[in-house]
Amino acid sequence: MKNPLLFALMILALLPLGPAFSAGRTTAAPRLSGPDTALQLELESYAVAEDAGSVAIRVIRHDDTTPVSVDYATADGTAKAGVDYLAAAGTLVFGPGETLKSIAVTLVNDHAAEPTKSFGISLRNPAGGASLGHPTAATVAITDDDETIQFGAATYHVREDAAFARIGLVRGENDSAATVTFAATDGTATAGLDYVAATNTVRFAAGERLKFVDVPLLDDGIKEADETIRLALENPTSGALLGNRRTATITIIDDDPGIGFAESTRTAWQNWDSVTVGILRGNSRSLGPVRVDYATMDGSARAGIDYTAISGTLEFAGNETVRSLVVPLLRTPGVGGEKVFSIVLTNPAGAIPLGNAVAVFTIRNAAPGTSRPVLPRLDADARLAAESGATVLTPAKPGMLQRSDHFDGPWEDLAGVTTPMVGGTVLPARFYRIQSPRPTRVYVPSGYDGHTAMPLVVLLHAYQGKAVWMESYFAFQPAAESRGLLLCYPEGTPDIQGLNYWNATEACCDFHAGGEDDSGYLRAVIEEIARRFAVDRKRIYVGGISNGGFMAHRMACEHADLIAGIASFAGATYLDADRHRPSEPVNILQIHGTSDEIVPYAGGALVGLPVQALFPGAAQTVAIWARINGCSDPSTDPGPSMDLVLDVAGPETIRTRYAACPPGGSVELWTINGGIHLPVLSGEFPGRVVDWLLAHPKP
Repeated sequence: MKNPLLFALMILALLPLGPAFSAGRTTAAPRLSGPDTALQLELESYAVAEDAGSVAIRVIRHDDTTPVSVDYATADGTAKAGVDYLAAAGTLVFGPGETLKSIAVTLVNDHAAEPTKSFGISLRNPAGGASLGHPTAATVAITDDDETIQFGAATYHVREDAAFARIGLVRGENDSAATVTFAATDGTATAGLDYVAATNTVRFAAGERLKFVDVPLLDDGIKEADETIRLALENPTSGALLGNRRTATITIIDDDPGIGFAESTRTAWQNWDSVTVGILRGNSRSLGPVRVDYATMDGSARAGIDYTAISGTLEFAGNETVRSLVVPLLRTPGVGGEKVFSIVLTNPAGAIPLGNAVAVFTIRNAAPGTSRPVLPRLDADARLAAESGATVLTPAKPGMLQRSDHFDGPWEDLAGVTTPMVGGTVLPARFYRIQSPRPTRVYVPSGYDGHTAMPLVVLLHAYQGKAVWMESYFAFQPAAESRGLLLCYPEGTPDIQGLNYWNATEACCDFHAGGEDDSGYLRAVIEEIARRFAVDRKRIYVGGISNGGFMAHRMACEHADLIAGIASFAGATYLDADRHRPSEPVNILQIHGTSDEIVPYAGGALVGLPVQALFPGAAQTVAIWARINGCSDPSTDPGPSMDLVLDVAGPETIRTRYAACPPGGSVELWTINGGIHLPVLSGEFPGRVVDWLLAHPKP
């Protein structure tokens, strides 16, 4: 298998969501009633699998002002204490402010095939001024999981372009081989048009508990409603029984939205150069070339004053599913608050209907927040000291000192001189200077009052990028306004080709051995911002993309005392474990597209750039940090839960979280299925990343 991680993610994407698969596998509907002072059970009935280990029975209290208590006890039904479960009895005590308690009842898995059994549990003897509400008694049904064969879920959801639906069959504990007939038949989907009909005999070896059956799907390229396939199990052999989930349904989610905007609304800041919006077509490439006309339309924003009008025809080649439009914005003084304009799609051609045909753009006035320059302090780059009656200026490294015969230059580099005299003996007129360290800009939101400490997020651009590009690409300013945080956009150093870079790791991107101390520079920038502004020292973060993402990992390794967490997009950490010596845990968020054509998701070497050292893949990067921070095994969400990019239609991002991480040391991977190196980011992206960072401060 070429990519086992993607295979695993594909399987996980088919696992179901919902309360039926919560901890303990209990299913019931809550019912709350009774006076505000009542004590009551949360549910009247529970259903739990025999192998669940235990079942939690929750007791709810409505008045939390005084201490109260209530007795509880289990009682046999068809399930017998000591055989099917362990009897439980006692007293629950609620202190002031406590409104919820749980009673844990242990289940006994006897490995014998048997019918569903049940026992009861009840509340009695309320004390402390409390009364009993409703319900005060509940029935717990223990469903047998031995020798049954059933579907892993009652419903499955899969995109039309997924190629197949992978269906799991689950068998209880067993010691003999068995077979079962699996059939896929028409629901609202039609065999031969939407899927390939199948009737298969599935064989379980002795002791085998899980099998997968693939149902092939046909992507028809036609916009239509979601469709269903019926699944059924029949004819179990060798004494096996069919479980409760002997039927199931596959819902095929149509992936052909028609040609239209990926987002119906988009927000931009008035000081941006432009705003970009993605346009999607029907996702089946079998449709061939298509085209659609577009044109901007004034609202309160006026073409020629607030933005530059665009119009034309957008053409999709047969293998293209997404294109984008860029609307130039004009930097005119804001008057009257927010302004809006639209882009409208018309006249689709190529046998495809219109989907979301209108996108509304809101231009926010840039005046509420301010952008202020910040320069690292001189002592970050030089040292002043008194020596032999003179003041001596010592640069932090050779090559920083310059001399001129005139106040305003021209300046001569003094590579071999480290300690020129600044004061003391009268010397011929000479002017010396330290080359100015790189200035940076800090975005200060309108809610900043100079006293309330705010989080700080430092955002690092990609190789060949600039700070102004990073500001527009990540588009964090609206999140900074709504959540109250400072943003910093440092500038990399030009290499011998004039391309900005960060000296991050061996893999990226000091291709010409410039040796710039970007780690020290960025720390000096952060310390200077913290000196000049009210900064929450427990919430200082570094984010970056590509080369900036690599640099974020270096900052986590070398400045863990300062950095609460990082968000690295399409970057990677060191491959050498010895380079990872953080002084304390750091929160790590790695974001990476599986189709990254420059920094491959699986790791290795950069593509199309001078070959440097190798770097770990996205999954290996978070595994390295999980080991350093002391986390345990990872768990992956059952399906895409976020829509971070517009290049891929619909939710495409899956989260993998590591468990049992220490405070301040969370580790998480966001995998963008089909995501490229520099995708078109969705409006959801900034808020998702900012909220993750803010939720992970230093302890």
